[in-house]
Amino acid sequence: MHLVADLENLLLDPLPAPKQFRDAIESLSPEQQEFCKAFRAMQLASSLFGILVVQVKPQLEAVLNLPAGALT
Repeated sequence: MHLVADLENLLLDPLPAPKQFRDAIESLSPEQQEFCKAFRAMQLASSLFGILVVQVKPQLEAVLNLPAGALT
């Protein structure tokens, strides 16, 4: 049952912190640990971090029929 709980934690949390990951797999067999490490490596390789900046003021001014720069 402990193994199932550990694996569920890994599957439900897409990218656990490194310490959480180590703690979750420490009770597994070496083969299971290798599988989990390979699975985590795939998750980390396909993760993406992005930043999007949306300029709201110009669109809000247009929607409210305000002159340009009225909200600054």
